[in-house]
Amino acid sequence: MTPKRVAYRAVFKREANGIFVTFPELKGCMTQGETIEDAIFMARDALGLFLIKRIERGFDLPPANTAFVFEKSSDDSTFTQFIDVDLREYVHSSKPVKKTLSIPEWLNAIAEQHEINYSMVLKKALIRHLMNEVDEESLKESEKYLLDLGLAYFT
Repeated sequence: MTPKRVAYRAVFKREANGIFVTFPELKGCMTQGETIEDAIFMARDALGLFLIKRIERGFDLPPANTAFVFEKSSDDSTFTQFIDVDLREYVHSSKPVKKTLSIPEWLNAIAEQHEINYSMVLKKALIRHLMNEVDEESLKESEKYLLDLGLAYFT
């Protein structure tokens, strides 16, 4: 199971054109910012995007080094700090996934007549259902109405 919130150690290094940020446990995860506030913000975003892409590609999250070892260079140009991220904020992949479904023939005929975009309707319905905005009673009423409409269509 993927954790909701994770934290990884980030290394901040001040350079001539801003602050460069790397994550020692996450090869290839890096970003930069003009100010420290910007660098921290960008680090959190880079971390979230990097980790969610790993999850989407089927890879496990690398173990985080949670040892409290904070490094700071003598000239204050480099320091480490933990950056945390709530992965739920990054689970918005718009990559389409093909699904096969079955609906009654009468419903299909009406939907085609009205040029319904099945993917959009299913997406909206799933979101509403997952957010518990659909109660069973209104679902039954809608189904009865559509069934009556379908029967009328075929008579």
